[in-house]
Amino acid sequence: IVNGHVASEAGTGHTVKDDISMTTSCCKIVPVTCTATQWRCADTQECIFSTQRCNLKPDCSDKSDEVNCSCPGPPKIYGMQPFDFEAKQGWIQANTTLDQFDWTRSQGSTTSTLTGPSQDHTTSSSAGYYYYIETSAPRSTNDVAIMMSPYIGKVSPLTSPTRPCQIQIWLHMYGATVGKFEVFVQAVGAAFPGVSVLSKTGNQGNAWRLETINFPKTITTNFRIVLKGTRGTSFTGDIAVDDISLTWACCTAGAVPPPPSPTPTPVAVCPVVTTTFTTNLQGYYQSKSDDFDWTRQRGSTGSGGTGPTSDHTTGTGFYVYIEASVPRSIGEAAQLISPSYKRFTTATCSINFWYHMFGTNIGTLNVYQV
Repeated sequence: IVNGHVASEAGTGHTVKDDISMTTSCCKIVPVTCTATQWRCADTQECIFSTQRCNLKPDCSDKSDEVNCSCPGPPKIYGMQPFDFEAKQGWIQANTTLDQFDWTRSQGSTTSTLTGPSQDHTTSSSAGYYYYIETSAPRSTNDVAIMMSPYIGKVSPLTSPTRPCQIQIWLHMYGATVGKFEVFVQAVGAAFPGVSVLSKTGNQGNAWRLETINFPKTITTNFRIVLKGTRGTSFTGDIAVDDISLTWACCTAGAVPPPPSPTPTPVAVCPVVTTTFTTNLQGYYQSKSDDFDWTRQRGSTGSGGTGPTSDHTTGTGFYVYIEASVPRSIGEAAQLISPSYKRFTTATCSINFWYHMFGTNIGTLNVYQV
């Protein structure tokens, strides 16, 4: 386990690793076997719950749980990709007598302090987009903004009570005066805004949270999703949404997504294999019990006065590092975990790696054997 700590919030404390290798006396253990209720990630020794497969959030470090999630039939949501709002994707403002202002497509932080997200959910960066309601002036208490998706093909018959068709929305409701967020499903020709399927009020904390909503069984025709945001009593009431999708069961009547790739056959003798991070993390995976993740990077890091200008392997390739800039805080840790190894001979099993620790506020780098 490789553990990196942040020593300062100044952003001048990047720790880097590259070219990790094991001697020939070390041998990789056979990949783990997951239980009947779990799903095995393709390239790492991780098991996730089957319900985390195709849920719009990469739970595997190699992100394989969000691959091949396309639906073979209706409904068609831009090829069954989620509404990630990296483009407008057909969403429109209601512009009716029922609302007073519009949802805003944005990236990074909202314009007010102590409310709204600092980044989108899709990319977890200031480069990605989301929609939100801006509750600063000239907005007033109980002002409403309504936004609608394009019409979507009808869903599959709901024949599986254990895996029903569901709408999934990543929601951010942070601020002392957050008002109300509502979701409706409107069938073609039905009265606006449709069937109410979700209502949330008040401050839910400064984090993106997944809302999973059972699709209304009464709707059997084409439909659209309607989002309604209501302003609270002051400007600290921004509400944001991102990554809206339907679950796999909406087009397969409750069937589970395809199984993962077959378990690799273990090799008899382990050669010296160097992890260069050229194509991916090469079997390493991010811990789920730390504060943030290691970043795979090429070239310089994003901050001046810290980090390398190139990788060690080729000078033009990739490495992994911890980004110590905001929103990171002092003492936060990022853990990267290798595949499991066992000793192949009685000789010493050694770990070799190249590291780069440059900056005025470097934290600590720890390597653990467990």
